[in-house]
This record gives sequence, structure tokens and C-alpha cells, in this order.
Amino acid sequence: MWPRSRRRSPRARRELVRRALGLAFLAAAGAALYGSRAIGNVASSPTAALDSLTELGNLVTGDSVNADRNAAAFLALIGACEGANYNTLFGGGTFDSFDDHPRMPVTVRSRGELLTSTAAGRYQILERTWDEFTAAVGERDFSPAAQDECALWLIRRRGALADVKAGRFDQAVAKCAAEWASLPGAPYGQPVKTLAQARAFYQGAGGVYG
Repeated sequence: MWPRSRRRSPRARRELVRRALGLAFLAAAGAALYGSRAIGNVASSPTAALDSLTELGNLVTGDSVNADRNAAAFLALIGACEGANYNTLFGGGTFDSFDDHPRMPVTVRSRGELLTSTAAGRYQILERTWDEFTAAVGERDFSPAAQDECALWLIRRRGALADVKAGRFDQAVAKCAAEWASLPGAPYGQPVKTLAQARAFYQGAGGVYG
């Protein structure tokens, strides 16, 4: 409830929304996607999405609390589907420094085949994708806030940011499935979540349909 004694700024409203999407709330939302299994990547840290929205030049407007909430919920969904935390390497290992993308090729065996990838972080961002991002927006570390900023930049590059903001969930997922192989409808032949599971998680994480 907003205090009656004063009006809060858009930044203050965003901070309250971020707190509302805290650890317990996201952990409960994870149960909707993964059943009784704990999701360490979502439950272990609150989203930094709202801070990075400001760094992106207010792509999500400060006057739209739902837009901020939808962006945070959509980022939480991607991280949960990827099964990753901010310090996760491809294959499930971890890295220690957030000074830069770890730039560490990892090879794992999957379905009888050897796969090598530099994917890292909550959104499993490839080294070359990170370099495209920093070439476009300037140098960044690989902190959680910078990873969130990159994910939002990728969503925008896929033409899905307006859909995310407006709560057009199915359209946003369809556009982003080519970016993240774990999203419903991704064409890469990897295990994906169903659209019903993704919707349940999105709603549980505070997302609102437009």
C-alpha cells in the first residue's frame, strides 16, 4: 500500500516492485514450473531486472509498474528455463569472476554427442553474443545487472520487447524461442518447457497478461 503522506517517484515504485518479486515469491513460482524440485537459480537471488531497465534508457517506462513487473517475470522465466544462475557455465559448472564474460568453452556429452559452448550466466549468453552486446552499448562487466541488461537487449533485438512490456506473453515467447533454446517452441531439438509450464511460471513470478 502506498503511504498517504507522500507520492513515490517512478524509481521508488520500481524498487518496491522488485522487493515484491523477492526470494520466497520466485521460489514459489519455480515450483509451478518444476514441481517439487527446488530451483536454485531463481530462488537464490532477486532479479536485477528493474535496475538494468534504467541502464537501457527506460525501455520500460517508469510510469508503468506492470511493464516493469512483466519484464522481471519474463527474465525470471528465461533463467528458470535455462536452468542457470548468474555464475553458471554451460554444462552446470560455475565461474568466480564477474569482471567479464568468462569466455570459457565447455564440452559436455548430450544424447551421445559432444557439444561445446561458451554459454554463461543466468541467460546462458554466448561469448560472441556478449561481444555484439558490448559493441552496441559499450563496455560492461558480467555482473547480474549487466546480464539482465543484455537479456533485455536481446529481447529487443528479437522484436519482442513491446510484447514483453504489454504482457503479450505467447507472442514474446515465440519471438524469443530462436534466442533461448529452452523456451517453448525453440527449433534446436533441445529439451524445452511446455507453454503451459511457462505460463504458470510467468504468472507465479508476477507477470500480467495484456
